[in-house]
Amino acid sequence: MPSRKDSGKHFRDAKAHKQARHSSRQEQRQKRNSKRQQQQYADDGEDFDDSGKTKDENLDGLDVMASYVDSESAHEGDDPYDLMPDLSMDAYEQTEKDEERAWEHKRQNHPHHRVRNTFLVIFIVFVVVLGGFTAVFYVSARNVYNSSLNAVSLSKDIATSFGEGNTKNIVSDAQSFSRCLQSMKDETDKPIWKIAQHVPFISGDVQKAIDLVDIGQQVSVNVVTPVAQDMDGVSVQSILSNQKIDLDSLNQLCKVFSDVQPAIGDADQQINALGDAQFEYLNDPLQASKARLNELNTAAVNLSNIAPQLPAMLGSEGTRTYLVVAQNNAQLRSTGGSPAAQMLISINQGKFTLSTFKIADEDYREGQIPLTDEERQIVVDLMGTDADTEQQDVNVVPSFPRAAQLLEWCSEKNTGESVDGVIAIDPIFLQDLLDLIGGVRASNGTQIDGENAAQLMMNGVYLNQSSESKHGNSDFAQLAGLSLSSVVNNMGRVSITDFVRCVWDATQTNHFTIYMDKEDEEAAIERINAAGEVNQDGTQPVAALYLNDACDSKLDWYLKAQQRITGVQYNDDSSVTYTVDATLENTATATAMQNNAPEELVGDNPEGRNYGIVLSCLIMAPTGGSISDVDARLTTDKDQSNVSLYGNNVVTGSLEIDPGETIDVSYKITTQRGATAPLQLYMTPVAQS
Repeated sequence: MPSRKDSGKHFRDAKAHKQARHSSRQEQRQKRNSKRQQQQYADDGEDFDDSGKTKDENLDGLDVMASYVDSESAHEGDDPYDLMPDLSMDAYEQTEKDEERAWEHKRQNHPHHRVRNTFLVIFIVFVVVLGGFTAVFYVSARNVYNSSLNAVSLSKDIATSFGEGNTKNIVSDAQSFSRCLQSMKDETDKPIWKIAQHVPFISGDVQKAIDLVDIGQQVSVNVVTPVAQDMDGVSVQSILSNQKIDLDSLNQLCKVFSDVQPAIGDADQQINALGDAQFEYLNDPLQASKARLNELNTAAVNLSNIAPQLPAMLGSEGTRTYLVVAQNNAQLRSTGGSPAAQMLISINQGKFTLSTFKIADEDYREGQIPLTDEERQIVVDLMGTDADTEQQDVNVVPSFPRAAQLLEWCSEKNTGESVDGVIAIDPIFLQDLLDLIGGVRASNGTQIDGENAAQLMMNGVYLNQSSESKHGNSDFAQLAGLSLSSVVNNMGRVSITDFVRCVWDATQTNHFTIYMDKEDEEAAIERINAAGEVNQDGTQPVAALYLNDACDSKLDWYLKAQQRITGVQYNDDSSVTYTVDATLENTATATAMQNNAPEELVGDNPEGRNYGIVLSCLIMAPTGGSISDVDARLTTDKDQSNVSLYGNNVVTGSLEIDPGETIDVSYKITTQRGATAPLQLYMTPVAQS
C-alpha cells in the first residue's frame, strides 16, 4: 500500500492537474466570451464600461473563483476540499451551449442592430461605387467641356474666315469643327452618361448637355460642312469692293444659305427649347450657342426672304435710281428725323454712283402735297404740322412707306427725275458704318469717325455754324454726304459679316429704312423688317408713340426718351389692358441755351417756352385695339373721339419739357380680343438712344 506521504503527493498532483486543466478551459472560455462581448459592444455598447473592459474583466480573480464555487458547490458529490469544480467534457459543452443560447437571445432582442449593420455595409459599398462613378464621369464631362470650348472657338474662326473670304480656312475649320463635335458625341454616348441621366441633382443638366451635343453635331453635318463645301473657291470678301457689290458671289451666298436655312431653323428651335442649365459650366456654352445660332438663323432667314428680289434691286436688270434721305434726329419726325438733306444714288450691275447731298427744304401750295383725307385730319388738323405744304414735315405721317411716297413726289416735282424707291439713313447709322471703315476728314480739317459723327452732324454744326453756310443744315448735308461717300468708296475694307450685322441692327432700330416702288420688292423689304410700316396684325399687337419737333428747333438732340409697360389687366372678353409709362428727359441746361445757343438750334420763340423742347405726339393703338386714360398733359381741346389712322385708333397731343426737366406720361392700351402675343412697344428713335 502506498504510504501516507505518497498518497498526499498523488492527491496534490491530481489536484494540480485538475487545476491546470480547468484554468486552460477557463482561459479559452474567457477569450470566447470576451470576443462575443466585444462584438456585442459594437452592436449596442451596453456590456462594456467607460474603460472599454467587460464587466467580468473588472472582477478580481477571487471574485471569479467565488462565483464558480457558489454555482457548483450545490452539486452532489463535489469534493468539499476542491475549490475548483470538476468540469467534465459534457459539463463544458453544456455550459458553452447555454452561453451560445444566451448570446443569441440577446441578438434576437435587438433586430435593429442587424438592419443597421446591413445598411452600413450597403452604404460603404455605395460610397465606394459612387466615388468611382464620380471620378469616371468627371473625366468624361471635363472632356466634353473642353471640346465645347474648342467648338465655340472654331465657330468664331469660321465666321471670321467667312467674313474675310478665306475659303481655304473655312473648309479646314469646318473639318476641325466636325471632328470636335464627333468627339463630344462619342463621350456622351458612353454608358456612364446614361447612368448620370438618373442621378439626382445633375440629371437635368446631363440631359441638356447630351441634347446640346446632338444639336451641335446636326449643325456640323447639315450646315457648317455644306456651306464650307459650297463656298469653296468663292471669295466672300469680293462681294463687297469699293463702290461695287459682286452680284455673282452674292447670288451664290444667298443660294447656299437659303438651302441650309431649314436645318439652321430646326437647330435654333431645338436649342431654345432646352431652357437654361443649372450649372455655370454648362450654362455658359449653352447660352453662347443659343446666341450664335439665333444670329445665324436670323441672317439665313433674311437672305432667303430677300434673295429672289435682291439682284434686280442692285441693278442686275438695268440701272436703278433711289432717293437717299438723311433724316436729322435732332429735329424729330415720326419716322426718325426731319429729311434735312437728300441725294440720288444710281446702281447698275452692283456698281454705285452717288450725287451730292442737298438741303431738302422746298415749300408747296397749301394742300398740294398729296396727303390722304385721313392723314390730313390727323397730322395737319389735330397735330398742327405743315405736312401738306413743307417737304421737311411730310414724314410726320408715321408710316414710312407713305412718307417715302410723299418724299418721292417732292423729289420728282423738284428734279423732274423719277426714282425707284427711297432709302432713309441717319447720323447714327452713318457713325456705325464709319466705325467699320475708319474716319474721314472734312474740308475744314475736322475728323469724322465712329466716335463723333452723330454729335457733329446733329449738334456740332448748329452750335458752330460755318461762315460759308447760311445755316447748319448746309453743314449737316455736307457731312452726311462726305460720310456716305467714304463708306461706299471703302466697302472693300469691311468684313461682310460685320457689314451685314451693322445694316441689320440699323433696320431693327429704324435708323435705316427702305421703300421700293415695286410691290414684290417692297414685300421682300417688309419680310426683313426694314420697311418701317405701321403694324397691322392685331394678334401680334404693337403700340407706338411717335414724336415730332413742334418749334422748328434742333433741341431734340438733348432728348432722352423711353417707355415701358407698368401694368397688365386681363379682361373677361379675352382682351388685355396694358398701362404704358413714357419718360422724357431734357438734358440741356437753361443757361447754356440762353447764352450760347444759335437761333437755328433753339427754334421759334425760345424765351416764351423757357428754351424748352416742344413735341407734338401721336399715340397709335394696335389694330383692333384702343387707347384710354391718356395723361392730361397730352390731351388737346380738339375732338378726338373715334379718330383713327390706317385703321388704328390714335390720340394726339403736345408736350413741353423745360431744360433739366424729366416728365412721365402714361396711357392705357387695350388689345383686340384673342391677341396671341403680349403687347410690344415702339417709339420714334431719338438721337440719345
